[in-house]
Order: sequence, then C-alpha cells, then structure tokens
Amino acid sequence: MKRATGKWARFCSRACVDISQTKTGEFVGKGHVARAVRGGGCVESVNRLAVFERDGWFCGICGLGIDPGLRWPDRGSASLDHIVPLSIGGDHTYMNVQASHLWCNLSKGGTNRPGFARAA
Repeated sequence: MKRATGKWARFCSRACVDISQTKTGEFVGKGHVARAVRGGGCVESVNRLAVFERDGWFCGICGLGIDPGLRWPDRGSASLDHIVPLSIGGDHTYMNVQASHLWCNLSKGGTNRPGFARAA
C-alpha cells in the first residue's frame, strides 16, 4: 500500500487517513479505531511491535512462540488479538490486546474465550 504524503504524511497509508476522518460525526473505515469507536469502546494508540515484544513473541491464545520473520498471510505470522473482541464492545487499548498467531486469531473469531483456538 502506498504511503500517504503531504499533510497526511503522519499516516502510514490512505486507508489510515480514511479511518481517521469523520463524516457526519461517524468514523469511516474498517480499522481498529473506527470499529472500537462504533462499538462504544475506548481507544488508545497501540504500537503492534510493542505488544509483540511485551508478550515475548508468544501467542496469547495457544501459548506457542511466534516467528517474527513470518509475514502475512502466513498462518503463523504475528497478529494483534483483541481479548474482548471489538465486535462485542471491546476496547482498542494495551490492556485488551495480545500477540497471537494469525491462524489462532482467525480461529478465535468474535469469541472472548481465553485460550480458545481450533485445531489446525
């Protein structure tokens, strides 16, 4: 994705610009911030790498190590998991996020059951 430029240079991409914009008082976009706001949750700026390092590159769902060299869409790549999902009113805060494997996070879906992951 192309990096935003000009007055939008503080954003990583046009998609992030769209998420940050409001239209008739409603957040637009599909990112974490917009989804948390629409669901009534609290929002803070979360650095994904800081979360992965805080959690020691271990998956908070299955407990196994995450290889930092793997990239999306690899099933074992690092993913940011919302412990209480945004879809049910969870917050986008450091207290509500954990490192996870992409596959574990996708398997967990919209549940808030800790340690839930289906067998591969």
